Amino acid sequence: YGREGNEPTVPLSVYPNYEEMIWDRFRADCQLPSCDVTFSEADTPIVNCAGGSACGPFEGNEGDMFSLNGTLLLGTADLTVPPSDLLVTIGDWYFPRADPRIVLRRNTIDGRRYPYTPNITRCVPFLTSGSGLNCTLETILPAGTKNIDVLVGALGLARFSGSQSYNMALQVATMSPIQGSLGGGLAITFTGKGFSPNITENMVCVEGVGPCEVISSTLTELVCLSPPAPADGEHNVTAFVGPAAASNSPRLGYLTSLTASLATLSPVTGGLGTELTITGTGLSGATVRVAGAACTVTASSATSLSCTLGPVPGTTAPVKVLAAHGLAVGDLPHLTTPLSVASVSTTQSSFKGGLVVTVQGVGFPEHVDHVRVQICGIVAPVLSSTYDELTVRTPPFRTFATIRDWKVEEEPGPLTGRLFVDSLTPVSDLALSDGDLTTSLEVAGFVGIDMGAEQQAWVTEVRFFPTGHPGDRRTEMVGVSLQLSDDGITWTNAAGLTALARIRTGWNDFVNLELPPARYVRLVGPTSFAVAELRITGYALATSSGVDCSVDVAVNTIDTVAISSATLPAAMSYAAGATPVVTSIEPQNGTAAGGTTVTLAGTALDAGAGVLVTFDGVVCTVQTASATEIVCVTGARPTISVVGTVVAVTGYGEATLQCEEYVYLDRWSAPSTWRYGLAPVAGDIVLLPKGRNILLDVSPPPLLYLLIEGRLIVEDRAALELTCTYIFVRGGTLQAGTQVQPHQNRFTITLTGDRYDVHMPVYGIKHLAMRGGHISLHGRPRTPTWTLLAETAASGATHISLQAETDWQVGEEIVIAVCAPGVALSPGGQSEKRRIAAVANSGRTISFVEPLVYDHVHTVYPANKGARQVELGCEVGLLTRNVVVSGDAATSDAKMFGGQCIFHSKAHRHQVQLEHVEFTRVGQNRMFGRYPIHFHL
Repeated sequence: YGREGNEPTVPLSVYPNYEEMIWDRFRADCQLPSCDVTFSEADTPIVNCAGGSACGPFEGNEGDMFSLNGTLLLGTADLTVPPSDLLVTIGDWYFPRADPRIVLRRNTIDGRRYPYTPNITRCVPFLTSGSGLNCTLETILPAGTKNIDVLVGALGLARFSGSQSYNMALQVATMSPIQGSLGGGLAITFTGKGFSPNITENMVCVEGVGPCEVISSTLTELVCLSPPAPADGEHNVTAFVGPAAASNSPRLGYLTSLTASLATLSPVTGGLGTELTITGTGLSGATVRVAGAACTVTASSATSLSCTLGPVPGTTAPVKVLAAHGLAVGDLPHLTTPLSVASVSTTQSSFKGGLVVTVQGVGFPEHVDHVRVQICGIVAPVLSSTYDELTVRTPPFRTFATIRDWKVEEEPGPLTGRLFVDSLTPVSDLALSDGDLTTSLEVAGFVGIDMGAEQQAWVTEVRFFPTGHPGDRRTEMVGVSLQLSDDGITWTNAAGLTALARIRTGWNDFVNLELPPARYVRLVGPTSFAVAELRITGYALATSSGVDCSVDVAVNTIDTVAISSATLPAAMSYAAGATPVVTSIEPQNGTAAGGTTVTLAGTALDAGAGVLVTFDGVVCTVQTASATEIVCVTGARPTISVVGTVVAVTGYGEATLQCEEYVYLDRWSAPSTWRYGLAPVAGDIVLLPKGRNILLDVSPPPLLYLLIEGRLIVEDRAALELTCTYIFVRGGTLQAGTQVQPHQNRFTITLTGDRYDVHMPVYGIKHLAMRGGHISLHGRPRTPTWTLLAETAASGATHISLQAETDWQVGEEIVIAVCAPGVALSPGGQSEKRRIAAVANSGRTISFVEPLVYDHVHTVYPANKGARQVELGCEVGLLTRNVVVSGDAATSDAKMFGGQCIFHSKAHRHQVQLEHVEFTRVGQNRMFGRYPIHFHL
């Protein structure tokens, strides 16, 4: 069944008493007399290992044997299962154990086995009987508690009575060597069974000394470096895989007689090519490393050795000598190696950053994680590092002006300054924004972040989570304030965040803040308190002018005892002339299949050295490029990604965008838009994940749930309708028109459902809801939306005269307000709705079929004793719009249960824009908070 050559990967759905099989959403026709599946206790094999049953032992590893006892292990009277169809496994299958659905384990009906996954081992059965079997483990697994499964041929998995666990043992066979230096560093090799190939899951402890650092591991072998010991002695060595410990602990001996000693080092400073001389004992055949780099030995004896320094990073670090039995010991001085910055490949960068710069110098480390580069005081990403050359990417230069005028940064982000607690001294080993709500920080006075001398925090949002474990301690935070400071001495309370009288359980959110930039931001309390999470969001603003900035390099590498730094002053500048700007992109969207020709217009788009354009990480192949225009052809986007539009101009850096980004946009109607080419059908749940952008070019069948995390843009070529029970915009975009280009054709959102259907938490049912994101519904502008009567419309009239010209059309609906003397303005009063039948006199005369029931007055009132004439007339409004949000006809009117809109957002960057939109059959009677339009703050 299914497509030839494809192995099934998705569970089959089994429908009781229904001959149907679904495979990856393809329906298979039943070609057998019956495809019914019956579940029966009588056909269920049982493994009974409870009490004193003859089962076990349930501990071992490859080659070990255990027994199982039970019933129907060779099948039933009607279905005999040959021993070859018995499968006993230790470990987790590829399917979820808790999944009650049948899972396909065979490629075809003839019964060929589905391939085993690497996280199980088979137990080969033998000496089987109807009530018991013995088996031997076939392969090795990492140590730990695993599940036992017994698959009895066509009957399926056996049910266990009693334990279903097997303890995969960690077995250490040998350890070599067994003696070494007091300095540690001895490579110790363990052989056995049950080690984990994942190094981080293994641990080796030398009792009374410390951990042995694991440097490699397989299922059968592990190598670690011994820790240093203070004195001679033997110590037990125990290996662990997670919580599982080895059953035996060999002993490691530390001996002074095997320990090389160090006496002198000369010189104590030097760089590449410097010859070092080391004296001591036991140095014959030793190797030397400094800060992780090799010092090539040129001569050695028992009492001295000489070596030539290689590309050692610029730092201050100990000299490590590895002799025959481990590291040598001795009180040698540390070696200081040079670090300097000589030049940079270019001197100007775009405000947006993104310029790849080569930094020349000496003393750079091999690993990019061991070096920190700052340009104008802002950390720059390091792309590559060698001893004499760094490749870095210039960071964005953020100031009020560059954010406002150049769009350097569209969205605020987490501010990651140095954390401090109760003093301004940075604390490096604490995390207050790691998402772990079970841990908390005890604060005696205050906690906050320091952005450093080169940056300031422009805070837009503060969130904190009081400690709730153990116990509710939020009362400790009553009275806390948010404070700002530039010098760490004078502090200013943040408006609206001073002496908080109410602290919520859970997240306390303060958004849309308008605070001045500051170097220090702190949360300070009147007494001590505890906090689980503190997240400060905003922009990190540069304090420098961005002109003639220094390039600063700091090295913190292996064994560093003092961080080294070097500076090249007046090396880089951020400049308007070096900032490319994209002012327009046409077209603004195209299919994810690629092949769309896109034209980007702007300034400084080509510096003569090339340009790279990417949309969501996919290269748009440049056809032509000039300073004012780039023409490129989009590539196919293989997977969903949200990177945005990036225009990288060699010699300048990234361009800033002064227009909407290009998006990959696929049509709802195109089969290629949907998995397997299957478009949604009636009653489906549809998810548009972030990065998935869909053009609604057809009216889909009625849906149950539509979750929009990407973009759904309504095409403006024909009348369309979107019918759904739940529409939820979660961080995504729903767009029908914009302020600049309103939607011209009819678009209707119809919300379906009954009062007694399932209500979603917070948002209920029959809703157009949003929690963060952007809803943009802009109907065609109407002129005017309302005006006044030009003369009295008497009861029985079939036309009215208006004071203003209108663009109102035949078939549209109007409302004529009540304004007769002495008539109360009450709901259901004398206002009347009518459908327009004819329009004349430039829209000033409106006719309708159904006569008016009431008088609608136009009069002139003499004010100021007749000195001034005031014209009074009933209002007439146009109700019809081309963009409509409506409840369904089936239940909205009859049950007074219409659709509802609830828009929920906690950040200024999320918006709901409604313009010239008609809402009808909305609002839910006797339901609290279910208004036609509900802005829920």
